[in-house]
Amino acid sequence: MRVVILGSGGGSNAKAILHAQRDGALGHAHVVQIIADQPEAGILEHGKTFSVPAQYLDPAPFKTKLEGAGEDLYIETIEAAEPDLIVLAGFMRVIKPKFINTFAGKIINLHPSLLPSFPGLDGIGQAWRRG
Repeated sequence: MRVVILGSGGGSNAKAILHAQRDGALGHAHVVQIIADQPEAGILEHGKTFSVPAQYLDPAPFKTKLEGAGEDLYIETIEAAEPDLIVLAGFMRVIKPKFINTFAGKIINLHPSLLPSFPGLDGIGQAWRRG
């Protein structure tokens, strides 16, 4: 199973996935690419550490969502990696229907939030506290 990881920040979840891969805990799954929407994102360093191709992709023209030319660039780049699974590991952009439909059934979001009720970094914690 080919896995592509998308992230925006330090990449703690990506690092955990890469450690699990190194330790043989992912079965046949292996990370084939890491993509960040921030040029200085720490997640890119994890790619170097674990010898996984990692790159910054400009998500322009929008700051909070993946749409338009940026969305097209992401779709094209991810399709080229031929993933079976796309892991959104702290990818802090709103994903639009075009992206979701292109990769239907292949996306896992490790930072799910129910907008507008539970926005930001602690969406899961907010939902949990709300009950």
